[in-house]
Amino acid sequence: MRADDAEDMQWRKESNKMRDSLRAPPVGCKGANPWTSMSKLRGVPPSPRMRDAIDVCYFSMGGDVKGMLLDLSQSVSRKAWARQSSRALAARTLIYSFDLDGVLDPKTAARLQGLPETFLHAGLSDDQLRSLAGEAVFLPNLATILWAAFIDEASPWSACQHDRPVIDTDDHKHKKQRAT
Repeated sequence: MRADDAEDMQWRKESNKMRDSLRAPPVGCKGANPWTSMSKLRGVPPSPRMRDAIDVCYFSMGGDVKGMLLDLSQSVSRKAWARQSSRALAARTLIYSFDLDGVLDPKTAARLQGLPETFLHAGLSDDQLRSLAGEAVFLPNLATILWAAFIDEASPWSACQHDRPVIDTDDHKHKKQRAT
């Protein structure tokens, strides 16, 4: 068996498992392609796996795909879809927007990541801009990380100023230590 055939069988197996859990028709059956059969799919490669991921997302969301983004580079088993306001990108991600009925262009991906407009007009190629968007940290995620570090009582820069347990490695007994 060729590697391509094994890969093809794997995604079909994952898709049919997901479809079964959603009570959706299996790959290749009537009614299995409710979105892709009626959409233009601008910029979506002619890959059956990627087109199937679009339909699985559609089934998963019960047809309510307004504002949904789907990472076409991921397996359906990873459920790589989210509303626009909560998506982080990877460097080589191919994101499909149900609202736009197509793949996000590099400038839109960069805006989604919160990159300033100056980056969009800096003379970067589409590949460079897509890579830059993928390397960026989605701003709400960064805010969450910084806030978590700030409130974590164990961190040296914690805002918490109360007693916290400390483990004495010599006798393994808990002691109280006043935060400084």
